[in-house]
Amino acid sequence: MHSNASFGAWVKQRRKSLGLTQQALATSVGCAPVTIQKIEADARRPSTEMAQRLAHYLHIPEAERQAFLSVARAAATDTPTSPVSHQPLTEAPSSAGILPVLPTTLIGREDALTALATLAVRPEVRLLTLTGPPGVGKTSLAIQAATALKPHFADGVVFVPLASMTDATMLMYTLAATLDLQAPSHQSLLDALCLAVRDRQALFVLDNFEQLLDAAPILTALLAHGSQLKLLVTSRARLRIPSEHRFALPPLELPVADLAAAQILQAPAPAVQLFVARAQAINHQFVLNKRNASTIAAICRRLDGLPLALELAAAWSDTLAPSMILEHLDSSLPLCYTTQADDSPAHHALQAAFDGSYRLLDMPAQRLLARLSVFTGDWSLDAAWAVCVRAEECSPAADLHDDAQSEAVQQAYLTFLHQIQTLVSHSWIGTTLSAEGVTRYSLLVTIRMYAAEHLRRQHAWEAYHRRHAQYYLHFMERIDIKEKHDPTVFAMVAREYANIRATLGWALVHEPPLAFRLCTALQYYWYAQGRIAEGRHWIEALLASPYQPSNDIAYARMQRVAGVFLSKQGDYEQASAYLHAALAIYRQWEDIRGIAHTLGTLGNVARYQGRDAQAIECFEQSRRLYQQLDDQSAVAICLYNMGLLLNDNAEYLQAQAMFEQSLSLLSQHDDQRDYAIALIGLGYAAAGLRDYEQARSILNRGLRILRNLGDSCFVSSTLDELGYVELALDDLARARACFHECLQIRQEQNNKLGIVWAIEGVAALAVVYRCYDQAQCLFATAEIFRQQLQAPRSRTEQRRLAPYIDAVNQQQREEARCIYSVEPIPTMEQATAHIFDLLNTFETLAEPSPLLLQKER
Repeated sequence: MHSNASFGAWVKQRRKSLGLTQQALATSVGCAPVTIQKIEADARRPSTEMAQRLAHYLHIPEAERQAFLSVARAAATDTPTSPVSHQPLTEAPSSAGILPVLPTTLIGREDALTALATLAVRPEVRLLTLTGPPGVGKTSLAIQAATALKPHFADGVVFVPLASMTDATMLMYTLAATLDLQAPSHQSLLDALCLAVRDRQALFVLDNFEQLLDAAPILTALLAHGSQLKLLVTSRARLRIPSEHRFALPPLELPVADLAAAQILQAPAPAVQLFVARAQAINHQFVLNKRNASTIAAICRRLDGLPLALELAAAWSDTLAPSMILEHLDSSLPLCYTTQADDSPAHHALQAAFDGSYRLLDMPAQRLLARLSVFTGDWSLDAAWAVCVRAEECSPAADLHDDAQSEAVQQAYLTFLHQIQTLVSHSWIGTTLSAEGVTRYSLLVTIRMYAAEHLRRQHAWEAYHRRHAQYYLHFMERIDIKEKHDPTVFAMVAREYANIRATLGWALVHEPPLAFRLCTALQYYWYAQGRIAEGRHWIEALLASPYQPSNDIAYARMQRVAGVFLSKQGDYEQASAYLHAALAIYRQWEDIRGIAHTLGTLGNVARYQGRDAQAIECFEQSRRLYQQLDDQSAVAICLYNMGLLLNDNAEYLQAQAMFEQSLSLLSQHDDQRDYAIALIGLGYAAAGLRDYEQARSILNRGLRILRNLGDSCFVSSTLDELGYVELALDDLARARACFHECLQIRQEQNNKLGIVWAIEGVAALAVVYRCYDQAQCLFATAEIFRQQLQAPRSRTEQRRLAPYIDAVNQQQREEARCIYSVEPIPTMEQATAHIFDLLNTFETLAEPSPLLLQKER
């Protein structure tokens, strides 16, 4: 305090430097706020008892309290001297700015710590903002980084906690109090701070700055005057000042989905390491083992790898087993408190951390965040606008930039963009850049559940879920995926599929007619992508529900599709039941086309079962009905199906004749896709007759047509068959190319069953290269995936693969060793990566001499 300053003025400055209001100080001291006002205006002196309480709550050092009390009771006419000694900033900071010591070790942040510290010491980086969502561990990382950086700063590191501060004007007083600085009467406090940091080589760590964003210009002023000063700021939001460098801290790395327990144990992901360490601190008997590894991995994924959430969940390890913790995460487990003592509310509970950030948003941004909770996975900006904001007068199909749109809608969209920007900058929304260069948005699961609770409080949960469902229904019906075989269309659906699946789940319970329409729109996608098991799940759930559409034909169509899906999984009896139920409805309504179509499907089911006579009867009935309708293209498809049946039975000459009849009919119509499919059937027959050169020629003709049509599904199927033909012709380079492109297409489409077919093709190639252990591994892997997908091999597939599997078995017998001990590859993603590596390896190997098995196909 300056020697000419009054006692009241000093009390006022001291109070403000501690971040206290007159009301807060009065409440602590036990007097009315007007009493504090009079003391600070030098209109009143405190009593001895009140002066003692003031000394306590103004944190006057014990050695100086007697002087403070004497000045407090001095006559009003006296000119008091400073009651408290003053140490300028150029001396060592007071204990208030000492860097805290972390109570626990930092786990899984080694790379982030190195990157943050490296960035902080770069000369051009003066202000570094460490951002991230609530509970991600910003404070812990900042403290650890500052500890490591101490040797770089001659004047040390100063830690300034700001979590409890909500008034931006208090930042200067807090800095002054932390540094034990008081401004002379002729100088503003900001000027005093700027002067004090002018020659100081120090690092200031400002923790939890998100509530003081309006005070960011103060930091700019300090940096302008302190050329050797650096600021490390933790904040849930960016400061948005010119000198700012941002370091976004992501959640802890998670274990890969579907990873085997043994692999989790071998190299636990950082999130798993943290959960286990905190669980062991609570319960010393807790261990990570094969029984609980997968469950703990699921807990970590469910909690997004957020350190605070993991710690709070792990705190239950002395009460609940991991499986029980996981079971309660979506229901009643109270993650919003912990028994550990902690003075910081934001670190005392995840709920408090979220609440603190939520209160920083204005009301429109809070409403938008709550509405965004209806999305799952990631989403597009257009989807967020359509579901959460777009005015009722905008039709779902309306283009934002259409001239018919009103100026009000354009203004609403601009406001929406600013709100999205706010949520991104405050770390509520995450962003990623798609392969197409488009930004996608997402919420962490824990944030989404928090936001969903606010949506329920707003009584808007059902309304926005309905808008979400309607948007994705319109999306699927608009693209009409069955008519567009462009792989980009499948990729579009794949990007939105998490939300489409969520829509189905909601609609099945709350709006079955919408679920019915969405299943209808998705049928071809499920079939073409090999998502047979999932398609069956949704369709059967819909058929088992009380809902039945007024349009009986639509219901029959859904039953027929159920029959198709079940037959692909080998559930022939149930498939037949659905198909006969559909047939009965079609016959009741005398729907000739529906009858013919269903009979064709029943024929294929009988074909899969080996009931050839029944299959031929169904195909013949279907063919006659299509002739009655004069639909020659459909007649050709019946002939094609008959050809496949003959091909299954190795009656290749008869199959060839049937495919030729089909082609003859299709050549008279402008349906290039069906023509190409029939052409490929002819290629099957040629391969069966061991006329491999002819098969290669025919298949390549069909492949060219399908490429021109952009039908990637049938392109991949043709490449699969062509790969086996090239193997039979000993052209291993072409076989590798076929299987490689085939796998690429199916990986892009996420066609799981198609990937299994490609795995088997590369396994056959491995046999030809005499890599028997690799072949056995791939065959075993494919078998496990088939069991998971409930997709057994057809007769044709069994016959095609039998020579290669026999060769592996023969090698085992000859070498008298168990190559079956090779473990299958646990996940489809890992299997796909392994196959690409294997194909590259084959390319470097000398081509082996032909194997007899290929000539005996």
